[in-house]
Amino acid sequence: MTAAAVRTLLVEDHAMLRRELRELVTRSPYVGEVVEAATFRQAMETRASSFGLLLLDISLPDGDGPDLIPYFRSHNPEAKVLVFTVHQSEVHTLQAIESGADGYVMKDDPDLLGRIDQVMNGRNPVDSRVAGYLLERFRSAHSGPVELTPREQQTLSGLARGMRYDELAAHMQVSVHTVPGYIKSLYRKLDAHSRGEAVYKASQMGLLSLPSAI
Repeated sequence: MTAAAVRTLLVEDHAMLRRELRELVTRSPYVGEVVEAATFRQAMETRASSFGLLLLDISLPDGDGPDLIPYFRSHNPEAKVLVFTVHQSEVHTLQAIESGADGYVMKDDPDLLGRIDQVMNGRNPVDSRVAGYLLERFRSAHSGPVELTPREQQTLSGLARGMRYDELAAHMQVSVHTVPGYIKSLYRKLDAHSRGEAVYKASQMGLLSLPSAI
């Protein structure tokens, strides 16, 4: 351990992989004591302010990993967050980046230690297999019509009806923890910052049909 080493929270639900990752990351000079969490709830029960580095899996059995990022940021704004995952989808990538991740890499990255070093030194590593999504989204945000996924359309309809997060989750048959991710994605596409603004802009764009059912 060096003077630069920080207390680290490793959030990964697969026990074997978690052990392998723990053994690997402790070789980094930036990683001090490692605390493990296997679920969203376990991570939320830790003392967030005590961690300088969050190593986060996206898919947890009881929630979405990116939803943990704002919580940890609120307790320690200086903490670094590195997301590691098997997901290469646009939705997962953007959800993690927009939630405040400092880096987004694959679990099979042969240089995970190097990615940790980059994050701890203020850089933002993003796996080349998903970096294209960020560029494409930037381009689409500045040209062309807005296109919503089926989930985003369901979310929009629910927001227009005044549904709470738990009501939206029940209608969509998803975890309540995933709803904020759909809302963030929807707001981003509509360039909106509130429920009312999103509903208004979607209506003006012809994306919202209130009589339709969720």
